[in-house]
Amino acid sequence: KVGKIVFKLGILILILGWLFFHYSGAANHLIGYLFPEMEKATILRLVVFPLGMSFYTFQAISYMTDVYWQEEKAERNIIDFLLYMLFFMKFLSGPIERAGDLIKQLKEPKPFNYSLAVLGLKYILLGLLKKLLIANYIAPHTTIMFNEIHELSGLQMLMTCLLYPIELYADFSGYTDIAIGGAYMFGLKLVPNFNSPFAARSTADLWRRWHMSLSFWVRDYIYVPLTAETRRWGVWGVYFSLLATFVLLGLW
Repeated sequence: KVGKIVFKLGILILILGWLFFHYSGAANHLIGYLFPEMEKATILRLVVFPLGMSFYTFQAISYMTDVYWQEEKAERNIIDFLLYMLFFMKFLSGPIERAGDLIKQLKEPKPFNYSLAVLGLKYILLGLLKKLLIANYIAPHTTIMFNEIHELSGLQMLMTCLLYPIELYADFSGYTDIAIGGAYMFGLKLVPNFNSPFAARSTADLWRRWHMSLSFWVRDYIYVPLTAETRRWGVWGVYFSLLATFVLLGLW
């Protein structure tokens, strides 16, 4: 019973902390709108969203959940735990690692491996090409289009809609390729995050290919537990679980 209370309290603290930092800017604007005389005085103006907070919040939640479900043992080595939580290669863009995958690797000796180093450099080069030659080239054009959205012709709007997913994919997958490549150079293997998402044949298939570590995290730690709790509702339980999952994903 004590373990259950500690688990729920820990999850609540993580979520509230993330919400506070993530939405402090929006809260500040709301306070300034409702109470103009408080706009310069509110403490929320001093709040800065910590780098990578979303990713290490997700990792902390999955770690606590796996330990609570007894799928993983609690890590006693504080250095290994901090390396798992704050490994700098994936700090800003993921992928979201599970404790069972990464902590185990951190405990193993990592002599220099030439093949892995070359593979890592290839991933880094691929990520830089995506980011610098594709995403950064398209971004200025889509920014102009979005800023002048009411003046665009139908063809221009169509081109913007086609270009923006490419920009988003090249930017995000480029960052994660660099992170995966950097980890390979340290002898560590991170989970893949994208799997040819534009080859998806359905929306469900797209979610299995796009930002996979987040999609699988949401499935395992939100959707599946919710459907288990609401299965007595029948098909309405499934609908509720899907709605709640996508609302929470939208908040993120």
